[in-house]
Amino acid sequence: RRAAGGATTVAPLSLAAPTAPVPPAPTGRPRPPMHRYPASYLTQFAVLFRRSFMAQMRNPTDVASRTLLSTWVGTIGGLVFIATPAGPNSVFQRLAVLFFTMMIFELLPFCYMSLYIADRKFYAADVAGGLYHPCAYYLAHTAAASPFIALNAAIGGLSAYGLANLRYTPQAVLVYASLAALGALIAVQLVVLCVYLTPNQDLAFVLAVSYVAISILLGGFYAPLKDIKIAPLRWMSYLSYPRYTFQGMVRNELFQDRYRPQGCLSTALLGATEAEINNLRTNVTLQALSGAGGFDCKMVANGAGALDFWDFTLTWKAIIPGMACFYFGFHILSYLCLSRLHKAKR
Repeated sequence: RRAAGGATTVAPLSLAAPTAPVPPAPTGRPRPPMHRYPASYLTQFAVLFRRSFMAQMRNPTDVASRTLLSTWVGTIGGLVFIATPAGPNSVFQRLAVLFFTMMIFELLPFCYMSLYIADRKFYAADVAGGLYHPCAYYLAHTAAASPFIALNAAIGGLSAYGLANLRYTPQAVLVYASLAALGALIAVQLVVLCVYLTPNQDLAFVLAVSYVAISILLGGFYAPLKDIKIAPLRWMSYLSYPRYTFQGMVRNELFQDRYRPQGCLSTALLGATEAEINNLRTNVTLQALSGAGGFDCKMVANGAGALDFWDFTLTWKAIIPGMACFYFGFHILSYLCLSRLHKAKR
């Protein structure tokens, strides 16, 4: 428009969408706001994801220390079992290094429990102000943190895997890294669930440690499940997520093995060809010694037999769905506990 002095001025343009007239509220009751949150769910997720991601990237010491911790723990474990030879003589050593890498990444999340407690406090403060929906926060925080957790577990696990000279094929390495990463994600989510479920860090620690300790004990390494005489304990092993992770790693390592050892085989020496097994079964001296309790001979021709000997009976059809159920089940329970915290703070 043109001003009185001849100069041209531009009226400001409003970017706000025209608002429709709001009908009057019923008598005696104020009308609630049209939108509960100041931004859409997609905007909430994008902003919260960026905040969570940048919070980790702006603290390189924290990121580097977690990666370094996973790396050196895996390296020490690999050096203990360095250059483990293939074959039946090293079956127990290979089981041991796989169990160690599985177990250590079930325990490392306890080092970061105080961080999850701090995140819960920040969340409670934001919820009191009604800034975002719990679902947007939970999904954004999970999406920002998961890659770091999976990467740390894969790096640390592969450090031990390579030094111990385990099965070195592209498929075997990829499967092992995937199992290590998924196992670490499940372990972290259990700790998060306990943090959301309990009112303080002490109770969260006790609850998480109790579950993890029993789960590791029933994982199948310390005692084959068939040797556990109390039936309820055998049933509880199906609630042990380390059992699925460990048996997946063992199946990936041993299933393709083919053994040709010399002489008789015992629990310390697994393996035999089919012809050797037939010869041992017809050997009168061996039968006499076995009957007298002189030794316990287990004749195994391949990796599948070794899995059966250790009672590692879970197949991929049970391992993969089982780990997926633990992962998504812990997430669902964590979100329900977070929603409960949200309702309590409103």
